[in-house]
Amino acid sequence: MKTYAQKACDANIAGGCSHLAGIYLGMERDVMKAFALAEKACAENHGFACDWLGGMYQSGDGAAKDPDAAKRLFVKAAEFYRQECDKGYLFYCFRLGLFYDTGLGVEKDAARAISLYQQACDAKIAPACEELFLSYACDKNAERDEGKAAQYREKACDADDSGACFLLGMAYSNAYDGITKNEAKAASLWQKGCDLNDDASCERLGDLYMEGAKGVVRDTQRGAAFHAKTFALQKKGCENDKYPDACRDLGETYEEGKIVPRDLALSATAYDMALLQWRRECDNDDYMSCFALARMYESGKGVAKDIPQALKYYDKACQQYYPGCLFGKSLSEKSE
Repeated sequence: MKTYAQKACDANIAGGCSHLAGIYLGMERDVMKAFALAEKACAENHGFACDWLGGMYQSGDGAAKDPDAAKRLFVKAAEFYRQECDKGYLFYCFRLGLFYDTGLGVEKDAARAISLYQQACDAKIAPACEELFLSYACDKNAERDEGKAAQYREKACDADDSGACFLLGMAYSNAYDGITKNEAKAASLWQKGCDLNDDASCERLGDLYMEGAKGVVRDTQRGAAFHAKTFALQKKGCENDKYPDACRDLGETYEEGKIVPRDLALSATAYDMALLQWRRECDNDDYMSCFALARMYESGKGVAKDIPQALKYYDKACQQYYPGCLFGKSLSEKSE
């Protein structure tokens, strides 16, 4: 994919340059390259590139912080998303929904955000379905409704969001968020998540077959196979400084000693890799990384338990990620 994007960019096709900028802001991190590519594509009015560039000016990651420049670029990106959404390209409706949700480049408008997410979710755009889940589960843009929240999380899973499959499986396994306990349903959701290479889904599915449950026949051979896949995914995902979630999960696997022999030294190394990546990304205003750090400090997994640090990172995540506000509020109340 990168090769084709490079060829397109070399041919002065803005979309190719924009795609490359996203790669260099993510998996192959090189902010200097990302900035140059985003600037080139944004000059050709490619909205994603203007969005990337605005984020860099907003966070100071790859460019000196400049709130005025960031605002101008977000306005430009929002107009591009609006035009593309009106043409029927529904992924851009989802992106525009995020802008109305957060007030980037447009006036904040919760009802408009919900409407745009709905259009995109109906087209099986998984992140839009997940945003609808958050809206109804967290009372964010709409009145809390556990039934609708579960419905949209299932739609996200149906649209191949492996994380949504895992989390909905947890809800069915543990009977929370208004969902009745159903281990067979949990197994089917984790099976899909595992098929999509979500290590957490593979691990839970392995546990379920190892132990057996109502509607799930005990099968230790299948359970061991799912556990082996779990470990392989974690190892591969943690390599090359790319996937901190996989490093955290690998740290837990070595710490628990359930799937592989217990090894606290390897566990500490994996946890440290996750923390290093999350701190770096959180320093650059990546709200999901701040949220992940907060969870680590709250639980004491891989790092000394530190409630003030957890609250600090929840507060930073809360600036863009609504569950960060809820978790921070809950922890603050507990610690009073």
